[in-house]
Amino acid sequence: MIIDGKDIPPPSEFWVPDYTDFTLPVKYGGNPYIDPDDYEDYLDWLVIHIDSNNYILNSHHQEIISNKQISDWNAERLGLWIGGGSFSEYYLVEPRFDYPDDFLSNPKPDRVCDPSTMEWNSEYINDNDEIQAGMISLEAYLIFDCMCYQADKICQIKKAYLQPNAAIFSDIGWRPLLKQALNRTNVFEEKRNALKLFHDEYAYLSMK
Repeated sequence: MIIDGKDIPPPSEFWVPDYTDFTLPVKYGGNPYIDPDDYEDYLDWLVIHIDSNNYILNSHHQEIISNKQISDWNAERLGLWIGGGSFSEYYLVEPRFDYPDDFLSNPKPDRVCDPSTMEWNSEYINDNDEIQAGMISLEAYLIFDCMCYQADKICQIKKAYLQPNAAIFSDIGWRPLLKQALNRTNVFEEKRNALKLFHDEYAYLSMK
């Protein structure tokens, strides 16, 4: 991904959500789907909703989809298992800094911290043989931390416009990627089962 004129590869665990589509279904009369008994109806709606939308992948999500480790997966795997894991590790915590709006166009670490004293986990692969491949620079870390921060700001703004007590489902933020995965099959029930598997794995990994 090109940031400030440089090709910055995304760390493998950093998957930044895209909240372009924040649509939720509503029941007759305008009430949102918030009852657990509505989940099966929600899955039916979600398959049709994702199929009927033409999402444009941002550059970050394009790189995720091009990853050879997931490019051959079938629809049931979705290619989002790693993304669910990264959510539980990163997106449920506060960003490290209050980034200026133009940080991504000028991502110099000294704009938000003292690089000589900044501590961060520069290793994102546990296998000792692959640690070197998983090393990232402080600049790359701050870029993706800032991207998460900016995505969360968009999420909070859109949540404020929802009806009170509206449930936020875990597919919001990942629908452009889910579209790519669901395109691997034309069978409605396979698409539906794949989305349910995504919700189940997401919920499990977010609790770890």
